[in-house]
Amino acid sequence: MAEVETLRVTTSLLWRATLFFSIVVASLLPLVLKAASRDRFETLKRHVVGAAFFVWLALWSVMVVVYWHDVYAYFFPASLRWFLPLFMATGFASASLMLWHLARRFRRWPAVAFVLLGAMLGPLTHLWAVLRGIVSKPPLLQGASPAAAVAVSAPEFAIYFIIILGLAVLSSRIAEKCSREPRREKDGAS
Repeated sequence: MAEVETLRVTTSLLWRATLFFSIVVASLLPLVLKAASRDRFETLKRHVVGAAFFVWLALWSVMVVVYWHDVYAYFFPASLRWFLPLFMATGFASASLMLWHLARRFRRWPAVAFVLLGAMLGPLTHLWAVLRGIVSKPPLLQGASPAAAVAVSAPEFAIYFIIILGLAVLSSRIAEKCSREPRREKDGAS
């Protein structure tokens, strides 16, 4: 009988992912500048928080379904499994609000500052995971370089924050369009 090869995240894969994600971020940042001017960015507070909550809820919902047994069960109690998406979404939405306030202090390109500040959260969270044994406990990650595991997170999180900002801009434009459209009275009502 043929052996089934176990999937492993290797150091080489993490470094290649870091390069790929960095190229994606570099190519998307000009779009961020175009979509979220300084004036537009100033109006995105509640949209950023809502988009961040939605994005992190979706990400962590996938994580606890797809990667629970392979990765996250090694770090979180089983009793938290189905609450993690809500906890993470709330925490990252709160962090996004703080990052929005910080990014507003940048005179030029606050939207890019928001993305880069968000990218800095990645190494913080991944460093915590490395210190808790992410590259030694789960068989999926055993043997991967801690440095590569931390490095990949900066461009990874930058992509998440670009998505958050994109959704925030989109939702603000939809809200503006809805508020500009005249309200139609119901037929027969005066």
